[in-house]
Parts: sequence; C-alpha cells; structure tokens
Amino acid sequence: MGAGLLVSSVSRVTGPGPRATRFGVIADVHHGLAENTEQRLAEFIEEASRRELDFIVQLGDFNHPVRAARPFLNEWMAYRGPRYGVLGNHDMDMGSKQHAVDMWQVPGRYYSFDAGHAHFVVLDANNIYQDRKFIPYADANYYIDGSMVSFVDDEQLDWFAADLFSAKRPTVVFVHQPIDDSWKGGTCQNRHRVRAIMEEANRRAGYGKVVASFAGHHHDDGYEERRGVHYFRVNSSSYLWVGAAYARMAHYDRSLFGFVTVTESEIVLEGRTAAWVPPTPAERGVPDAGHYVPSIRDRRVRLG
Repeated sequence: MGAGLLVSSVSRVTGPGPRATRFGVIADVHHGLAENTEQRLAEFIEEASRRELDFIVQLGDFNHPVRAARPFLNEWMAYRGPRYGVLGNHDMDMGSKQHAVDMWQVPGRYYSFDAGHAHFVVLDANNIYQDRKFIPYADANYYIDGSMVSFVDDEQLDWFAADLFSAKRPTVVFVHQPIDDSWKGGTCQNRHRVRAIMEEANRRAGYGKVVASFAGHHHDDGYEERRGVHYFRVNSSSYLWVGAAYARMAHYDRSLFGFVTVTESEIVLEGRTAAWVPPTPAERGVPDAGHYVPSIRDRRVRLG
C-alpha cells in the first residue's frame, strides 16, 4: 500500500466549445456519525447522474470501513461513471487506510489520473509525525497532540514531485486537510512543502500548470488564491461541528455538494445552499456564528 498510481484517463464530455473537464464533488458526509447520510449521498448521486460529468470525487470523512457502511456505499457505487475517493482522518477511526481503499475500490492512498483535458492528483495527509517517523492513521490513533498529526509523508512528497513535474496537462490537487493558510489550525501541517512542490512545478513549466486544490475537513465554505493557485474549501455535506458545549453538530437540512468545470481560462464552481436544522449556531451561542454558512457558494475564478 502507498505506491502512487496513475489511473487510465477517462472522458465522458463531448461536443463543441472550449476544452473543459467537469466533475462533481462532495465532502465530509460522515456516515456513522451524521444524520441522514444515505439520503444526502443519494441526492448527490441523483443530481450527478443527470449531468455530463467526467467523474465524481468525495474528499474524505466519508464512512468508517465497516460492514454497517455497505448500504451507504451502495449509493456511491450506483453512480455509473468514474468515482474517486480521498482519505479523511475519520475514515480510519475503525480500521486502516487499506480497509478504506479496498471498500471504495480506489487505486491507493494517493494516486493520480487524467480526465478530460486535465490531470488530477489525490493526496493523503493522514499521517502522524513522531520521533522523525511517519505513522499512518489507523484505528483512531491520531487523537493525540494536534501538532503531531496531518502530515504528508516523505515517500508521498517524492512521488508528488515526480508526478507534477512530468504532467502535461492543467492539474488539480485533491486532499482532505486544506493546504492553504486561510484557516487557523487543523490544516496539513507540512502544507508549505506540498505548496513548494506545486510552485516549483509551475516555475519549471513556465506557466500555471497546477491551477487549483480542493479540500474538505473544516466543514466550512472558503477560498484563497496564492501565487496563481486557487484553493477551494468545500463545506461538509452534512453539518458544522460546533463542539460539545453547543450540542456537537449543527446539521444542514439538505445535502451540500458542488459541480466544477475547469477550462483553460477559468474554474467555475456551482454550489448549493441549505438551511440550518434548528437551533442554529447563533441560537446556540456559538462564538463567531455569523462566519459559518450552510452552503457552498458559487465561485468563478480566472486562470493565468
């Protein structure tokens, strides 16, 4: 386990117009923890199936790799096009990375693939760094000092550099823990090393080869641009974590997900809006409640 793989290219989009790659994205469904997760996933799959997409992707914290998740996974497998998965920390609460990889039928804990006119990379930031060693998450072993968790291991970074430097297409990176700096705490700890590889790939290419990153984890809607790379934080499909003092979870009344179109000149994210299941974070007295929204905003960013 762990060897990076390049998956065969796929494309389902045809017709006139500029070259475009289209995909559906959903994050942090949290089967086994959140409410109505099978229904939330079914809403996404139903809408995705109506569209002409190259693939769909889930950004982690999808399900525990246990038998009870089989009906939920059947909803995921019902999508008739290519499906990709990103490991999130809670996917290893009750098992190993290999257990999750096997259930999702994806190539590995990190890998890359081509779709449409673009190249896509899936990273795994679910590693503990302790005593100068990287330890993979398994069976909830990551509930420790926060400064020791959420690392991309050296083996993977070497593979990532080789993959990016050889890529010939515009590239998008998928990772569970964000690799930008727009959020305090809980991000990929060695994100500066990940970004340095992306920026070096762009320098060598002489243009913005790596155009974007999509991440989940924070159950928040956000965006940041750094040195020509666009970093999207995709809100949870299910809820905002507000903490034990405020009844733990503030659920959304319907599933959140998005659809992305990448062309040579822009990235368009079509989001979705829900409402809070009462009581709202503000009604619970959550600090900075106004910052949080039960939505994924529409966004359009220019490339180059």
